[in-house]
Amino acid sequence: MSSPTVPFGKEFKAKYFPLEVSSNHVNHGSYGAVPTTVVETMQEYFMKDVSFPDRFTYAEQPKEMVKSLKLVANLLNTDYKNTAFVNNATSGANVVLRSYPFQKGDIILVTSTIYDSCLHTVEYVAERYELEIQVVDLEFPLSDAEIVDRFEAVFKKSTKPIKLCFFDTIISMPGIKLPFTEIVSLCKKYNCLSCVDGAHSIGMIPIDLEKINPDFYFSNLHKWLYVPRGFAVMYVKPEHQQFIEPFPISHAYGPDVQFFEKFIFSGSNDFSRFFCVEKAIEFRNEVCGGEDNIREYCQSLAKKIGEYFGKDRVIDNEEGTLVTSLINIKVPLTSEQHQLLAKRKNDAAYWKKVRCFFWDRLLKDHKTYLMLGWHNDMFYIRFSCQIYNELEDYISAYDAFEKVFAEFAKSSLLLE
Repeated sequence: MSSPTVPFGKEFKAKYFPLEVSSNHVNHGSYGAVPTTVVETMQEYFMKDVSFPDRFTYAEQPKEMVKSLKLVANLLNTDYKNTAFVNNATSGANVVLRSYPFQKGDIILVTSTIYDSCLHTVEYVAERYELEIQVVDLEFPLSDAEIVDRFEAVFKKSTKPIKLCFFDTIISMPGIKLPFTEIVSLCKKYNCLSCVDGAHSIGMIPIDLEKINPDFYFSNLHKWLYVPRGFAVMYVKPEHQQFIEPFPISHAYGPDVQFFEKFIFSGSNDFSRFFCVEKAIEFRNEVCGGEDNIREYCQSLAKKIGEYFGKDRVIDNEEGTLVTSLINIKVPLTSEQHQLLAKRKNDAAYWKKVRCFFWDRLLKDHKTYLMLGWHNDMFYIRFSCQIYNELEDYISAYDAFEKVFAEFAKSSLLLE
């Protein structure tokens, strides 16, 4: 592991990222960030395309897609023929769930913390094919063993076999790591398909698909690998590939077409973002000093944030396995504030208004943005740690949050 060419933090941000200097970026986990050199690579490919579309589409685009697939598959330790590119992790969920040949009465198991768009996809499939949805209730903090036990309790309690289990590597909200390798093993024990939503994984934590051995896995690349949006990878175990088709189905179709080939060309689109993988990996290795260096900095920054706010305010277990480059900080409330928010905890429309109240003011008045939510009787915020950040960024963002919270505490939105 070598040192970065420039120290991580503000200096690194100014030199290598096109992020607005006057703004405070502490929410990398939502949309990622792209180094300037990767943006330039994308622009170069875009110009190659528009300068001679016929040549690029016919002679260059397919080869470049396969080249990028091989690079990403190498990061995942799998054969590139088992992978395909999609626009985002939600697209991967849709491809898998809407393609797989479920039978009436099949059971899909999800967690209570499933990402909303993925839940909606499960609900759509369940309604269309008359499936049953069961839920693992996760209320953090929990130990890894307790999490696995909760999954197994549902498997044991179910009156018939569960067909597919859908779960995260790292939950979006709150940003908490699950023992996903152990859950995959549990699925095998109960002869259940494992569908792993790895939206937050590649570029943040090591992923070895040969070792994990899930049935389905998908991960955003634009969140943590420093490539442009929307860019994600999907893995399908060979024995299931015959069932899985892209959206939309395009020219590559039929039993003689390999799985990955079906996703190479899906219509007249701009594919330039998919060709930035090599440059992003080069940046991570040569400029940042490698994956371990990036991971160590981001996770040590999360640890510093936890120490600053105090252990009692961090949503984590005794083993310290829930926090990664995402860290969740509990917001202190008065008893009255807690009571007012708690009674609306299941009111999605209300919480949308709350988030908009904060986001409108944080963006306009303070040039920052952070995720917030309610979980297990706690109001919390989520910070994302990245190599262009320093501890002061999070202190400043929280100061801004406190100012907006003071407005919120007096507003009709809280008191209504």
